[in-house]
Amino acid sequence: LDVGCGEGYGARKLAGMGAKRVLGFDVSEEMIERATANPLKSSCETYDVSDATKLVEKLNHSPASLQVVPGRLLNQGCFDLAVAIFLFNYTTISQMKDICSQIYKLLKPGGHFVFSVPHPFMLNAHADDDAKESSQGGKPSTFSFSKGAAKVDSYFSLRDRKFAGVIRTLDGRNLNVKMSFKSVSDYVETMSTVGFNISKMHEARVLPEHVTAHPEFFASVRDSPLHMVFDVVNPMEEVQRIPRALKWT
Repeated sequence: LDVGCGEGYGARKLAGMGAKRVLGFDVSEEMIERATANPLKSSCETYDVSDATKLVEKLNHSPASLQVVPGRLLNQGCFDLAVAIFLFNYTTISQMKDICSQIYKLLKPGGHFVFSVPHPFMLNAHADDDAKESSQGGKPSTFSFSKGAAKVDSYFSLRDRKFAGVIRTLDGRNLNVKMSFKSVSDYVETMSTVGFNISKMHEARVLPEHVTAHPEFFASVRDSPLHMVFDVVNPMEEVQRIPRALKWT
C-alpha cells in the first residue's frame, strides 16, 4: 500500500523489487492519471484517487475494483507492507494519527509501515538560507525554508504550523515543498497511540560519496540530518488487534 503515491515512483520501485501487487492512493487526480499512464507501469500496479484519511472507507466501498479480498480486509488486514513517502509534512498531527490508525487496520499482523518525513532540525538549520547566502554573496543553499516571524530557537511552539520551502536540484530546478511542523515526539507518540511498535528509526543524510561528487551543491547540508525514516510494525498478537478493531464499527 503506497499512501500519497504521487505519480507512482515509489510504487514502481516496490514492484521492481518483487512486490506481487502494489496499490497506490493519492488525493490528486492528476497524479493518479500520471501514475496510470506511465509507460513503465507494470501489471501488478493499481492506482486510484483517495484522501489518505479515508483509506478504509475507500477499500470497503470498492474492494473488487482494487483487487482486494473483502473478507480479509475486515478481519485480518490485507497488506504486508505500507509506505508513505513525505506524506505527513502535508498533514496536521491529528490527520497523521487518523491516517496511521487506518493503515494499522489495513496491515496484516506483523506487517510493516515505512514512512519518511523531513527532519525537524531542517527548519532551524536552513531557515531563510536564501537571505543569508545572498547577503554573503554565496550560492543558494540546497534546502531553504521561510520561517517568517517564528523565532530561530523555537521548537515545540511550532507544532502544526505550516512552512514553505525550496529544494534545489543538480540540474538547477527549484522544487517548492511544504512542512507542517512536527516534533520527534509527535511521530513516536502517534505510533505508540495507534498500536505500532517502532522497529527502526534512521536519520537520513547526504552520503560522503555525494559530497565528493558535488561538493559545492551539498556544502550546506553535508553535516545535517535531512529526513527521518521510520519502520514500524503491526504486532503479531491478535489480542492486541481486537480491541482496536472494534473502534471502527
